[in-house]
Amino acid sequence: MKQNDANSSPAFWRSVGGVVTLGAAGSLMLCVVMAGAMWPVLLTRGATEFFWIIIYALAALGWGARPMHWIAGNSGGRALRAVSAAALGLGLLSLATLGLGLMGWLNGPVAWSLIAIGALLLIWEICAFAQPDAEALVRWWQAAAIHRVWGLLLMPPLAIAATGGLILPGVLWGADDPAGYDVVEYHLQVPRQWYEQRQITPLEENVFSYMPMNAEMQSLLAMHLRGGPWAAMYMAQYQQLLFWLLTAAAVWAILRERTASGPAAIFGAAAVATLPWTPMLASVAYNEGAMLLWGTLAVGWIARSIGPRYLLAGIFAGLACGAKLTALPLIFVGLSLWLLWRVRHTGIRPLILFIVGTGLFFSPWMIRNQLWAGNPFFPEALVLGHGHFTPAQVQRWQAAHTPRTDQRSVAGRAGALVKQVIFDWRFGGWPVIWAAIAIAAWRKMLSVELLQLTLGLLVGLVVFWLCFTHLQSRFFVWAIPLGAILIGGAAAVAWPRLTGLALAVLGCIGWIPLITKVQAVSPLLGLEDPWVFTQQLFAPEVAEALRNQPPVALVGEARAFWFSWPAGTLRYRTVFDVQNEKFTDPLDAWLGQSRASLPGNMRILIDPAELARFARTYRLVPVPPLVAQQPYLLRAH
Repeated sequence: MKQNDANSSPAFWRSVGGVVTLGAAGSLMLCVVMAGAMWPVLLTRGATEFFWIIIYALAALGWGARPMHWIAGNSGGRALRAVSAAALGLGLLSLATLGLGLMGWLNGPVAWSLIAIGALLLIWEICAFAQPDAEALVRWWQAAAIHRVWGLLLMPPLAIAATGGLILPGVLWGADDPAGYDVVEYHLQVPRQWYEQRQITPLEENVFSYMPMNAEMQSLLAMHLRGGPWAAMYMAQYQQLLFWLLTAAAVWAILRERTASGPAAIFGAAAVATLPWTPMLASVAYNEGAMLLWGTLAVGWIARSIGPRYLLAGIFAGLACGAKLTALPLIFVGLSLWLLWRVRHTGIRPLILFIVGTGLFFSPWMIRNQLWAGNPFFPEALVLGHGHFTPAQVQRWQAAHTPRTDQRSVAGRAGALVKQVIFDWRFGGWPVIWAAIAIAAWRKMLSVELLQLTLGLLVGLVVFWLCFTHLQSRFFVWAIPLGAILIGGAAAVAWPRLTGLALAVLGCIGWIPLITKVQAVSPLLGLEDPWVFTQQLFAPEVAEALRNQPPVALVGEARAFWFSWPAGTLRYRTVFDVQNEKFTDPLDAWLGQSRASLPGNMRILIDPAELARFARTYRLVPVPPLVAQQPYLLRAH
C-alpha cells in the first residue's frame, strides 16, 4: 500500500510529466534539426497536418466504438477495445469511401459528412457510455515505474516519421525500398485520378487500380476533405503514421492484457518503433501500416482463450486482405489453419465465424474485381482470368513478381533470406537477438496459445516469403508486430534492462542513416506543388516547353503524380499496361493509340533512361527509337 501511495503522489506524477515532457521536447528538437533552415515550414505545416490527422482519428474512433461494443461487448481490456474501435472505424471509412466512390457519390460535402457523423458518434459514445477509469491508468504507471524511461524509444522514430511525412511524396529514401516510385506511380496517383473523375472506375493505363486499396481509400477521402490531391498529399502520408502508431498501440494492448505487465507492453511497443522499417514506412503513403494494424488485431482477438471474438478477428483479417493481397495467405490462411488445428478443442463454429467475418469485409474488393476483370484477385492469380491483359502482359507481370534467376535455387533463396532479413539494416539485426531472448524465456513469457500462434505465423511467413514472393525485404515486415509480441513477453521475465538497452542501441544505429536521409531532402519539406520539383528533372528547354502545362503524354515515365496538370491534360501508362501486340509501332504501344490520332497540340515526353531500365528489368517491353539520352519532347504530329 505504501508503494501505491508513493506512486500516486504529486511527486510521482511530476516524474511522469518530466519523462513525457522530455520525450516531447527531444522529439521536437530532432524534428527541427532534420528540417534545418526549413524549420518554420516544419512547425507550421506539421501543426496543421497533426491537427487534421487527430480530427480524422477521432472521427474513425466514433465510427468504430459502437460496432466494437456490439460485436465484442466488454470482452478484452479497455486499451485493446479502444485501439480496435479506432482500427475498425478506419476500416469502415475505407469501405464507405469505396462504396460511395463506385457509385459516383463521393465529393467534398459527402466526405465532410462522414467525418462529422464520426465526431458526433464519438461525442454520443462518451456522454452515454464512457466510464473513465483513472485508477486503471495509475495502476499501469505503477506496474511500469522502473521501465517507463524506455518509452522514450518511441520519440526518435516518431520525429523521423513526422518530419519525413512532410517531404514531397516520391522523394524520401531515394532508391531504397520503400522507394517513392510506387507512391507517385499508383499509391497516390490512382486516388488522384479517381478524385478528378469523381468516381472509382478501372484504369487500364494503371493496373494497380485493380488492387484492393483499403489504405488508398484513406488517401482518396483525404483528397475530398482537403479539396485536391496535392492539398492532401501530406495528410495521406500522416495517415500511414497513424496506422503505425495504432499498430504499436495494438501490440502494447495485447501484451498488457495477456501478460498483465506494464514493462512487457512498453517493450513490445518500443520494439515496433525502434526498427528502421517503421519510420521509413510510416512517412510514405504505402499500405503496409494498414495491413499490419488490422492483422495484429486479428491475431490479438483470435488468441483470446476466454470469451474469444472470432467474428471480430475475421473482420480485421478481411480489412488486412483489403489493404494488401499478401495478407490473404499470411493472415487469413494462417489464422484459418490455426483454428482448423484447434477444432477438436473449440469446435467448428469459431472457424466459420472467422471466415464469415473475413468474407464480409474483403468481399467488396473481390466483387469489384470480378465485375471489372472476371477475376476476383486480378492482377494476381491470373489462371482465374487475365482481364484486359494480353499474353505479353501476363508474362511481364509474372516475371516482375518472381525471384531473379540467381535466387531461384534453394541456396539462392536462403542467401536472400540472410541478406534481405537477418542482416538487413532496416530490421536492425533484431531477428537473431530477439530469437535468443525469446527462446531463453519461452516457458514463462506468454500464454501457450498466443506463443504457439505467433511462432506458427512467423514460420508461415518464412515459408511464404521464400516460396511465393520475389524476395524483397519489405514483404517480410509482417514479422515486426509478431516479433514485438515475442520480445515484449520475453522482456517481462528475462533481462528487461538488457532488452531495453539492446533496443536503444539498435535503434540509435538504425536511426542515424534515416536522419541523414531526411536532412538531405529537407529543402523539399512542405512543397505545395510537385511541378516545382519535377521541372528540375528536365533540360531547361523541355521544362520551358512544359511550363504552361499543355496536354502531355508520358512515355516511359510513370510518376504521374509529380505532374500537377489539370484533369484530362496528362496521359501515361505503366510498364505493365503497354499492349505491344496491338501495335506495330512501339511508340503507339506506349501511347495506347495511334500517334496520328492524338490531339495536334499534345506533346509526347519520352524518358530514355526509364525505357532502358524497363527493357533490362521486364519482359517484352517495346522500346521506340530514341534520339537522345535525356528526356525529350516530340509533337503529336
